[in-house]
Amino acid sequence: EFISIASHQLKTPSTIVSLYTEMLQNGADISAKQKEYIDEIRSANQRMIDIVNTLLNVSRIEMGIFSPDPVPTDVIAVFKNVIKESAAKIQEKRLVLQEDYHRPKHALPIDKLLLGMVFSNLVSNSIKYTSLGGAIDVTSVKVKKGDKVSAHLITENSLLVIVADDGCGIRSGHQSKVFT
Repeated sequence: EFISIASHQLKTPSTIVSLYTEMLQNGADISAKQKEYIDEIRSANQRMIDIVNTLLNVSRIEMGIFSPDPVPTDVIAVFKNVIKESAAKIQEKRLVLQEDYHRPKHALPIDKLLLGMVFSNLVSNSIKYTSLGGAIDVTSVKVKKGDKVSAHLITENSLLVIVADDGCGIRSGHQSKVFT
């Protein structure tokens, strides 16, 4: 209940920030630098709204009333956004980031917010467990029906997204618990 109430209360200020930044962009005579600042404010505010929505989803999951909202989503754009949001941490650890996407865009019917959470967790773990000056590789590959990827046989056309790093890895005794 607390998460649900707090989330709803946090939505009001974020909505106001969205409204006023939109008004500034549409009605004001602003410089290119000011526009850039407003764009950053809007982007950060949208991330805040996404976090609040995530908190609401957590409370919905706990109450047993959660349902994903699959909409056509550019998976590559979601991943690039997560990388952009993580850029400061990547630079701070002087990590080498290599991105190799099978194509510039790839739309799938998926819950954009949940996908962003998954990608964010993968990237943040990769950053956290990779040593200073290490490397992170992000790759997307389209796989076809019948392709065997690792131990899994693909049953329909799918997209495989890989986040690999040269970090410490997961101890073999814990690997079986990754998805629990």
